[in-house]
Amino acid sequence: HTVDGPAKFNFTTENVETFKWWLHVTDELLAQIDQNDVATLMHMMNTNTFCSAVMELKNAGEASSFGEIYKEIVQGNHWMCGFPDTLVVLSLGDFVLTAYGADDLIQLFKSGAQSLGATLLVEAPAEA
Repeated sequence: HTVDGPAKFNFTTENVETFKWWLHVTDELLAQIDQNDVATLMHMMNTNTFCSAVMELKNAGEASSFGEIYKEIVQGNHWMCGFPDTLVVLSLGDFVLTAYGADDLIQLFKSGAQSLGATLLVEAPAEA
């Protein structure tokens, strides 16, 4: 799913599977998000260098459990190349922000999100 400039992720039948695969979002987590308000940002050469999503939750009170489940999924992944260093999950209002990749890029993402008022829920190595 590509666009010129900022845009929402277009959840078509084909794009849902791509979203789940790139971002390591399971059906369980997908059921918790409002698919009408999702955006992604990924590294153009290797998604494992930097991959992020901002997703509106149907229930903002589930952000912490979403983050813990997401951490287990990412840490349980078997990486083939471009091994990510760090993963973070933050919350901001009704939204959850996820990112994994090279630590320097993740730290920039995290500090930028926190400067907007996001709360850090999870920061962990991407590999368990």
